[in-house]
This record gives sequence, structure tokens and C-alpha cells, in this order.
Amino acid sequence: MTALRLDASALLGLAYACTLAVIPLWAWSRTRNLTRGFVWAAGVLLAGYLAVQYAVQPRALFTTVGDFLTACALGIFLSTAAWKRDSAAGFIVPVGIAVAALTQPALWPPTGTAPHAAQATTLYAVQAALHALGVGGLLAALPGWLARQADSDAGDPRELAGLATLGLGLALSSVWAWLNWGLLWHSEPRLNLLVGGWLFLMAGRHAGHAGRGRLATAWKLTGIGILLFAVLGAQFCARWWGQLPLLAW
Repeated sequence: MTALRLDASALLGLAYACTLAVIPLWAWSRTRNLTRGFVWAAGVLLAGYLAVQYAVQPRALFTTVGDFLTACALGIFLSTAAWKRDSAAGFIVPVGIAVAALTQPALWPPTGTAPHAAQATTLYAVQAALHALGVGGLLAALPGWLARQADSDAGDPRELAGLATLGLGLALSSVWAWLNWGLLWHSEPRLNLLVGGWLFLMAGRHAGHAGRGRLATAWKLTGIGILLFAVLGAQFCARWWGQLPLLAW
């Protein structure tokens, strides 16, 4: 008797369809509740996809950039849908970013290579997930920065939650590296870039509290740029980075 196998990619496809549905809803009706409903549905489906992936192939989760970007899109959806002050029009920028993120798993399919032993742990999956959710939460706050409202958005909970989540993930990354190699990740380009972006964002938040809106916006956009390069460009850095013990996801 052939065993039934749950294909997690079906959940990813449904999440992508819900994401695409948000765009015509935004352009046609600007109906906030209906738009938010589709965003929540996409977030739930993405969470289900990652849960099934972990249940079926726990050792392969977050070994490719596709899983990371899927979790990043989840962070965007959760932060966007939970922010009650946004109008329906305020959804379109983060949802557009989420569409771009969800398109990438098709461009970075699993390579089929065996993951590093350090990746076959729950701690690895947790720290990578926190990185992705944190970056997603910060991307959801991007429209306010682009509008140069950093001084008034200093208390935006999406920004605070994203910084806290990413910071916790970086702290757990240190623990993860110490348990596996007895040292911190000083030679890991992606994690170093994530720390650099996080520090720029923290500086921008401080400038926003001080009422220096333009400076805060510049630092925050620089920090987001560094984070995105860490996600998408660190593989290129690794070519010139000798003797890397591991390049995570």
C-alpha cells in the first residue's frame, strides 16, 4: 500500500495565491478588513508550510535561502496584519516585498546536498527563524521610513518587535556557534552583515527618538540594505572568504 505523503509546497502555493489576491483587492476596493483577512490567511499558510517542512525534513529546514525568505514573508504578513493603524493602502508596500520574497524559493531550489552537522539541530532552526521573522517585521515598517516619518514612528511596534526578534536570533546564533565550534561566528559573513544592519537600525531608532527624522531614515534604510544584502548576497562574499566553517542558509 502506497503511503500518503503531504506535500508542503501546496501550502506555499496557496500562500502565494493569497498574497497575489491582496493586490487586486487593494487596487479595487481598498477594503481594509478583506485585505487584512487575505494577509492573515497567507501568514497562516506560510506558518503551516514551515511546520510541515520541520516535521517531514527537520534536518533540511533553513539549509537554503528559500526557507529563510519564506519565513521572512511570514514576518512581513504577521507584522502588517497586526498593525491596526494602517489603511488598506498601507498594505501594498510590504505585500509587494512579500511577493518578491515568495518568488525566490523557485529561483533557489534545494540543492540536494547533505546539510552540515551543525544545521541538524533545533537550535539552528530556531535562530534562523528568528533572523527571518525579525527582518520581515522590519520590512513591514519600511513604508513609514520611506515617508520620512522616522521621528514620529519611533514607537512603531513593528520596528521594535523586529529589532528584538533579530537581536534574540543573533544572540542564539552565538550560542549555536559556541556549542558547535567553541567560538563565535567571527568568520561568518552573513551573520556579521546581519549584526551590522541591526546596529544601523538601532542607531536610526535612537535618532528617531531624538527627533532627527531625516538622519534616522537614512540610517534605517542603510540598515535594511545591509540586511537584504546579508540575505541575498552573502553567498558571493563567501567566494572571497577563506576557510569558512559554515555559511548558514
